[in-house]
Amino acid sequence: MPQKQEHGRVAWLDQYNEPDFKDLRKELVAESQRLFDDTRKKLLGFEGVTEHAVWYGDCWHWTVEYRLPRLEIPLAVLIPSPEDLQLAVPFMPVFSEQVSIGRMKRAVRDGFDLAREPYDTSWGVWSLVPGSLLSELMDLVKQKIKFHQTAKS
Repeated sequence: MPQKQEHGRVAWLDQYNEPDFKDLRKELVAESQRLFDDTRKKLLGFEGVTEHAVWYGDCWHWTVEYRLPRLEIPLAVLIPSPEDLQLAVPFMPVFSEQVSIGRMKRAVRDGFDLAREPYDTSWGVWSLVPGSLLSELMDLVKQKIKFHQTAKS
């Protein structure tokens, strides 16, 4: 059950009070807390990546957004929903068209397909569960970083 802050609101849902990462983590079940920590560590392990709590409205509420300097879209967004920890990654169409999906695991490919034609979104979204595809998702994030570094040079 999500923890309530002193004023009686769940940190993840409280639009008017920016939570710290500890509060967002507290609201997750134990197995998701470990995944939350692992995902944060892996994303912060990429050179130049910063993280910030960002309100994403009624759909994702408070998130942990990861950014790189000079990249106009977020690198990734960690969605600490107490019921369903998720990772969302926005992709520019030019990147999506160049990624080879043939060797991706089906679950990664299914999420990535949401960011490609004919869908009207540029976000891939995946639920993170123990034994999930975290390493494959980090490989996809790494490809995104390399693509944008190459495009900027």
